[in-house]
Amino acid sequence: MLERLFEEHGLPDRLRSDNGPPFASAGVTGLTPLAMRFIKLGITLERIAPGKPQQNGRHERFHLTMLPLAEAPEADRMAQGKAFEAFQHA
Repeated sequence: MLERLFEEHGLPDRLRSDNGPPFASAGVTGLTPLAMRFIKLGITLERIAPGKPQQNGRHERFHLTMLPLAEAPEADRMAQGKAFEAFQHA
C-alpha cells in the first residue's frame, strides 16, 4: 500500500508520528523495521513529544472522525469495507 502511494505521490521529505508502533518502539534505538525502511528511503522521521497529541492535531482529528467505524465494526471484512467506502463518500 505504501509503495503505491509513494509511486503516485512521491516520497515525503519527512514523516511525523507518535511514539508507538508501527513507527517507534521501546527498544534501544526506538526504531521499528518500518521506521528503518523509511530511513533507508531517505525520509526524515519526526516524532511528537510523548503525551502531546496536539502536536499531531490533524492525525488525531482523523482518529476522532473514524471512531464510529471502529466502535461498531461490521460482521465481516466485506461489510466493513463497504462501511468504509460509504464513509469516504459521505
